[in-house]
Amino acid sequence: MLTLVLALTTGALAGGATERLPEAPGLLDRWDADRSWGTPLIVDTLLHATRRMAWENPHLDPVTVGDLSVRGGGPMFGHSTHDEGIDADLGLFVRGGRQPDGFTDVTADDLDAEATWKLIATLLDTENVQFILLDQGHIDRIRGWLASTGYPQEAIDAVFVPTGTRLTWDRRGVVRHAPNHRSHLHVRVTPPPPAVPLN
Repeated sequence: MLTLVLALTTGALAGGATERLPEAPGLLDRWDADRSWGTPLIVDTLLHATRRMAWENPHLDPVTVGDLSVRGGGPMFGHSTHDEGIDADLGLFVRGGRQPDGFTDVTADDLDAEATWKLIATLLDTENVQFILLDQGHIDRIRGWLASTGYPQEAIDAVFVPTGTRLTWDRRGVVRHAPNHRSHLHVRVTPPPPAVPLN
C-alpha cells in the first residue's frame, strides 16, 4: 500500500517517460536508446503493433522507431512535442516494404501505401492512439490505394479525414496532415489521466 501511495504522490503511476523501449530485433529498429523513453502505454503500444506487423507481414522490414522522449520527459531538441513520453516517430515503408536508412523524405510515388496502411491500421487497432500525423501527399496516396482496393469510402473518411473538414483535436484515431512529416509518421497515444492527489 505504501508503494502505491508513493507512486500516486510522485506521479509514477500517472505516466511520464519512465520506461525505455527495449531492443527488439526482427520487430523494430530503435534509432537512439537515449531518446527512446516513454510511458508504459506507448511502449506497450509500439511493441504490440510491431509484433503483429512482424507476425502478419514477415516480408516487411522491421519498423524503424525514432524519437519518443528523453528519460523523465521534458524538452527534446528538434521537437515541439515529445516532452511527455506519449509521442513516437516511426519510419515509413517505401516500395517493396523496405524502411529507408534514417529518416529521409519519401516521395508519395515511392511510398509503399499498402505496407504503411498496415502499420497505421495495426496502431489504430490497439485503441490507444489519439492521432497520427503524416504529410498530406502520403495521406492522399494511401486514400487512393485504399479506394482502389474497394475499401468503403466512409471508412476511409473516418480515418483519413477529407481535406477541408473541420476537425477538433479531441477526435481519436485519425490521421491528419502536418508539415515536415514526409519522412515519418508521428503517433500519439492517449495521455494518461492526471494524478489524483491524496488528502
